[in-house]
Amino acid sequence: MNRHIITAFFLASSTPALSQQSTASLAPPVLVDPRVAALRDNALENDHYAWDVVEEVLIRYFNERLVTSPRQGLACPYVIL
Repeated sequence: MNRHIITAFFLASSTPALSQQSTASLAPPVLVDPRVAALRDNALENDHYAWDVVEEVLIRYFNERLVTSPRQGLACPYVIL
């Protein structure tokens, strides 16, 4: 009985180890062109127009969230970013 439990334990514990991928076989990290990185960073920091468009579409097609209880009304300022 104990031999079967020990065998089952070793089989169960070796499966995750065998399924792990070696870091040597991973592709090297992608180098980003500095101009592309500058455009990306500028868009993330300074472009608020895209969010305004997305927000307008979400409100127009899915409506604003309705407050259904006083507690939910208190929570709304903390949820909406």
